[in-house]
Amino acid sequence: MADLNIGPNGLYARVTEDGIQYPFPLSSLLRAERDIPVGETGSVTQVDGKWGMVAVEEVEQPETGDAQIAIEVDPEEYEPGSWRQVWSIVPLLIIQPGGRYARVTEQGVQYPYSLDGLRHDIDGLTFRAGAPVPQIDGEWGVVAVEEVAPPEVSAGQETVEGAPVEYEPGRYRQSWAIRDRSEDELIEAKIAARETVNALKYASEEGTAVTPFGTVDCDNKSRDKLNGAVMMALLAQMNGQAFDLTWTLADNIDVALDAAQTIAMGMAVGQFINANHQHARQLKDAIDGAEDFAQLRAIDVEAGWPQ
Repeated sequence: MADLNIGPNGLYARVTEDGIQYPFPLSSLLRAERDIPVGETGSVTQVDGKWGMVAVEEVEQPETGDAQIAIEVDPEEYEPGSWRQVWSIVPLLIIQPGGRYARVTEQGVQYPYSLDGLRHDIDGLTFRAGAPVPQIDGEWGVVAVEEVAPPEVSAGQETVEGAPVEYEPGRYRQSWAIRDRSEDELIEAKIAARETVNALKYASEEGTAVTPFGTVDCDNKSRDKLNGAVMMALLAQMNGQAFDLTWTLADNIDVALDAAQTIAMGMAVGQFINANHQHARQLKDAIDGAEDFAQLRAIDVEAGWPQ
């Protein structure tokens, strides 16, 4: 066997009865064989394959397709004593935060599955929060699940998502089932819809209202203050007294108001509150009158609120 000059930057493997160690650079050899003399150039000479070192010829990395990656595996001996790199093309899955995934193992299918689940299930796995994580050659069993639109349902039915289906080797997609919904569930859905209307009504009333003099805050405290100002304006009118008031609008701009303008502002806010009340009553009447889930879903509780 020819002598082998082993340099600090070469590509090498170590072949022994126990198998192949690769890559196995000069630094690894010096740690394993501590009495090896090192030449002035930082290289050593192996005589007659003494340490089992072989030079590995570089092979160009192959091109890959989408969702693939080329990884280097142990080199091959293509001729007696001649070794070269070997590349393997394997699947690559970039696991994105918020993506739709399942984990398929011998124990079954975990779905839905997320990066949080992966961090919990794989000991020692760490990655930066919010960053995508690459999975090479299905090492953790995570698979992407393709989105499938749920089927159309008739009144009194709903769609229920099941475990994803493997429709081709390694490819998964959503699956759906249709089930009938009970009368009790319709009642519960109506109660939930009415609670949503109450929350939207409260949010609108606690926001702002448009008046002839600008947009004003109309939360409960602001309305109490405006009611007091309107009362003072009315008393001033009844007694033939002068009245003037400076009111701060929602955008923090002050406007000067006389008695009639103060009363008009109060009327505008009152009409706004009443419009919220009337709209909420109409929505609740529609909810109560819905005979099935289709009619209930057709009610847009977020539309039509006064501005």
